[in-house]
Amino acid sequence: MIRVGVVGACGRMGLMVCRTVAEQPDLALEAAVDRSRIGESIGPLIGDPKVDVPVSDELDRLLEARIEVAVDFTHPSVVMANVRWC
Repeated sequence: MIRVGVVGACGRMGLMVCRTVAEQPDLALEAAVDRSRIGESIGPLIGDPKVDVPVSDELDRLLEARIEVAVDFTHPSVVMANVRWC
């Protein structure tokens, strides 16, 4: 099982990525990072209420969740800072 975190998780594309990751048997959605909907579970937002991953606004959540793959769907003005952080 590959542990995945999505940065920009609550945007249109981020939600699609979260949904796709959650549907895959060999992937586990373990972190959702976004500036909006902080503290909400991503599951209901992607139509899968059994996915209980709270949205965080901190990149450190990726470390806490021990993710192996980060997918970034943020704004171009912040993506490079996120890449450097990773």
